[in-house]
Amino acid sequence: MSSSGSEELRINVDEDDSQREKQNSNMPHGGKKISEYVFSPNVQYIVTWSDEDKSIVGWTIREEYGKLKFDNSINSEELKTIVLETDKQVYKKTSYELIGVSNCKQIILKINEDFEIIDITAKLRQELNAQGLKERISSITFLEDGDLAIVRGDPVFRVFIFSKFSGKQQWTCKNIIKLKKFYESFIFKNGKLLLLFNIPFVIMQWDLKTLKLETQYILNWKLVPFSLRINSDNKLLAVSSYTNDRETSIHVYSTESGAVVAHNSFKERLHKFCFIGPKEEYLFFSGPQYDTEKYNFYILNPHTLKPQDTEYFSHIYSPTYENYSEYQYDIISDFIIRLDISDLSIQRLSHNEIWKIHLQSQERYANYVSNTFFNIKEIKPFVQDTLEKSKSDQILTQGYSDEPKKLSYGKSYTWIINAIPNSYVKIIYNITVKAIIGENSTNSKSIYASTDNEDSYILEYKLLKNGDIILVHSKETAQQSTKRQLISFINKINKSKIKILPPPTYYTIWIDDFMNNELALKLYGKDILYQLAQINHKYLIEQLFAKCLNYSISAFKNGDTYSFMLFTSQVASALIKLEECNKNLNVTERYLSKINLLIPENYVNDSISSHLHHCGIYDHMPLSMISSLDYFLFWISEKWNPLEKKYPQIYKILVFPYSFYSDYFTNYSQKTVRLIIPLLNFATFPEEYSYFELFYLPDNSFTSLDAPNYYKWWNIKALINFKWNTYGKLYYFIIWTIYVIFMCCFLIVSTISEDAISWNYQAILLISTIFFGFIHLIFEVRQFIHKPMFYIASPWNWFDLAAILVPTITSFIWLHDEKPQIWIVTIASFLLEIRFLLFFRALKYFGKYFAIMIGVAQQIFSFLVILGILVLAFAHSLHLLLRPTSKFSYVQPSNTNDANNPWNLVPTYKLISYNGAIGESLLIETPDENTNLFTMFSTSILAVYFMLTGVSRAVSSWSLVNNWTLTFLLVIFSFFTTIYLLNLFISLLGNAINQTYNEESFLQLRGEILAEIELFWMLPHQRRKKNWFPELLYYEASVHELKKYIKNLKDEHEDEILQDLLPEIKEIAEFKDDNEILQNLLPAIKKLIESKDSTKDLSEDSTKDSTKDLTKDLAKDSTKDLSEDSTKDSTKDSTKDLAKDSIKDSAKDSIKDSTKDSTEEWPYSLIMQE
Repeated sequence: MSSSGSEELRINVDEDDSQREKQNSNMPHGGKKISEYVFSPNVQYIVTWSDEDKSIVGWTIREEYGKLKFDNSINSEELKTIVLETDKQVYKKTSYELIGVSNCKQIILKINEDFEIIDITAKLRQELNAQGLKERISSITFLEDGDLAIVRGDPVFRVFIFSKFSGKQQWTCKNIIKLKKFYESFIFKNGKLLLLFNIPFVIMQWDLKTLKLETQYILNWKLVPFSLRINSDNKLLAVSSYTNDRETSIHVYSTESGAVVAHNSFKERLHKFCFIGPKEEYLFFSGPQYDTEKYNFYILNPHTLKPQDTEYFSHIYSPTYENYSEYQYDIISDFIIRLDISDLSIQRLSHNEIWKIHLQSQERYANYVSNTFFNIKEIKPFVQDTLEKSKSDQILTQGYSDEPKKLSYGKSYTWIINAIPNSYVKIIYNITVKAIIGENSTNSKSIYASTDNEDSYILEYKLLKNGDIILVHSKETAQQSTKRQLISFINKINKSKIKILPPPTYYTIWIDDFMNNELALKLYGKDILYQLAQINHKYLIEQLFAKCLNYSISAFKNGDTYSFMLFTSQVASALIKLEECNKNLNVTERYLSKINLLIPENYVNDSISSHLHHCGIYDHMPLSMISSLDYFLFWISEKWNPLEKKYPQIYKILVFPYSFYSDYFTNYSQKTVRLIIPLLNFATFPEEYSYFELFYLPDNSFTSLDAPNYYKWWNIKALINFKWNTYGKLYYFIIWTIYVIFMCCFLIVSTISEDAISWNYQAILLISTIFFGFIHLIFEVRQFIHKPMFYIASPWNWFDLAAILVPTITSFIWLHDEKPQIWIVTIASFLLEIRFLLFFRALKYFGKYFAIMIGVAQQIFSFLVILGILVLAFAHSLHLLLRPTSKFSYVQPSNTNDANNPWNLVPTYKLISYNGAIGESLLIETPDENTNLFTMFSTSILAVYFMLTGVSRAVSSWSLVNNWTLTFLLVIFSFFTTIYLLNLFISLLGNAINQTYNEESFLQLRGEILAEIELFWMLPHQRRKKNWFPELLYYEASVHELKKYIKNLKDEHEDEILQDLLPEIKEIAEFKDDNEILQNLLPAIKKLIESKDSTKDLSEDSTKDSTKDLTKDLAKDSTKDLSEDSTKDSTKDSTKDLAKDSIKDSAKDSIKDSTKDSTEEWPYSLIMQE
């Protein structure tokens, strides 16, 4: 079947024209060349198409798959009648493409941009009727169950499922499924719907039968998918893409987890791409390489994408660069297809002897997993077999021998395992493992195997298909420990979703190899960081942390979003543990800094979105059928345009509200740039969950953000905006509503008099208060269980608890006993209303003021403590000085010499007659508890507080003339507290307000509310909703704000952050650092130094004049780009300093222009200083 025999496959025809025409009329396609062919979903029928003859032929595939039986055909005249009837001019201009054929022998023919369904047996066009099916169709195919699936894109975005019911010739639309706005669609015959989304750049897979979302595939944002293939067992998805270098990139994904199994790039341009083999266990790829003008083909292991030797396969398939477009052979799945002009034959690939020889030559490498981390297929049975031996008390120990054990991997290399008894501990063996490649050997690695006796050691080993070696040994001197380890190993494999080996155990001697292995860090970085945190190994933590972040940024720059997410997720998972280990490492802030301002592509667009608003589609939920409302809205949209044309006045009236809104409330467009945040394991929760989470749920990195500095980063601001707009405000207003009901129930009972409301209604309201109070109390208890010490340390939690418990307990007493005392009702109402006020802190217009109040209270708390101690000191002193020293009664007057007695402090009155005579009798005002507030220490504190506010009535009853002690205390108090400390307090308040009047404080409040909602108000399955907790988040940032942000970083000398900025961000923000400017100026500086040596013979006057002129020109050019302040400062300095500034801030081209024609001497000292 090689290409060398292609001429023999051609059909010889007679030279006589009439005989040729007669013979061709009886041949398929009239003897013309077959251009295209398609298989039915059950692979029992095939249809061919000829571009030259414009005819269709159907063939039945016989069971032996060696011959085809002619079934039916549609010639060009029949097709013209079916499709276009008598319009011959249009027919000539029409382009055709054969798309598919059903099991019931109906074909899909693409005609220009439209599709037609044609019954090849009846030779009739099939009508498809459904709302929204007109115009351009995105994709169409026949399914294995006989249904027809059609995906329609803009503007309806729907899937139409048509069926042919028994006894009916026409297709009937049985389902219409709603879709989100997508970029491209793919449908496979097994009913899998794959949609490509632009933002985020992913492929989502649904099952059209169950409508359930199955998998998400994260794509490389630098590549655009061109062709998708799923193998027969639906385990692997192969995606081919074109690169900018006209190469082909292939990624293979697991359909179970969405993980990237393998990826590779090829210099060939894609031509053929499919899974082949009886079980489609190989990936076939071929295409031309334009640089070398060669046509190459590869048989790839889909688990590694490493090419196999095609020496034998070339006898089956061997096109060349010159004839590949006309080559007669094709390979699809388990079929070899031969095209011979108008004839076609099929053979089973698995029955081909050459293919069998090829498989035998590649048997060692067939379907092995390249990386041992994923090699569960080999390792798990080996471990299970070792465990069974251990359980049945079979001897697992290998006897000691002086001869090392050798395991050869073909001719590539040989493993050497050598066991030497430890010279100090007899029951421990030092085992060294090394590989010999030719005459060279790799560095050996040592392990220690313990045993129960001196004559043997526990060691099992196996050489894997990929050439790696696996060893089983014990770290303890007991065989039982080996059993425990093996059982734990198998359990961890079973629990792993992506089926990888359990994380390795940290060894210092292996840490360097681990850090340099990118795949190991992607899979196990979190586990090693955890182990390092437990021993608090600061140096290795720093190294591993920086390595993971560097790898992640490198992957992002290459467009490898999946690897970028894996690296960042490993770091994000360990942030809480690392912060607990050592706060001084600042790992969270460093992580947020590193992933800040990540731009997937240098693209500035116009958008009406607000600054830091999310973009893209994250509502990847199960699909749903369209509703009656959808039908109605689409009907309106169809009638809208005709309405505008026929009845413009009515149209204007109907659109007036929208026009008004658009004119006055719509945001104006602005230049924005699209940025990205990785959220996997940072703001997401583990996919496995149980309802034990209702009692306790650990924090993730987002819910543990507890410092305002974290909220200054744009990625956190955008994340909080996304969470609040997506679900946060909905939950918050639900919580607020529940609280309002709780509050109103109590306030109605406590406010409205008993005469206006009956006891039955009061009882209902009190029971409602108790019920809603218990609901709030449950969430308070859950918060206490989550973080007991944090809950106790927060005064806000105590206030919330009081606002819930006091009304609830009061209602309980009121309901079962009698109306409580009025002061209890008053306190309960006060707490309820104040807590109601605190709900406004999450709203943007009010939240900033709450942020100020809370932030200021935190900053001046220590000052208030000092002020409080002073108040206590003065209160105690005045209490000792002014308290009564004799017994007294407020009812019975007492005559004592005690100046502090309340009866001696009250005013006395005398009667004055009408003639002015003063009587002898006295009227004495009866004293009360307020007469002498210094009687008790508690009231003394109250009196001093009033004095602090300027109310001195508490000491006005005493004479200050003869009481120097009181006078001294009052003078000291008025100066140090009222004058000094209170003014100082006002100043501190002003400073604190300036420091806390920022967006970060408000965002911290909102972030704490969102964390509380996620941890305590959501159900476990809600925390796994991908549209609420995406793994990647895209958001738009204003270019204007970006420039201001970069400028602020430069003004604040955040050099480390500026250095980490991506070049695309610097380009958009028009930012250039000093080092970059100076590097660009180095050639000009060197040239100027050389010009100095060439001008030594010039006179001193001419040198000075030229230097002054050149300096003046440079200063003039530099002032165009300098700010006004810097220009003023530069003009005050010497000419030398001005020239120095001009080198830094003027462009490279202007310097070259200014020095091009000048041969004067440049100040050498200035150059050296630069």
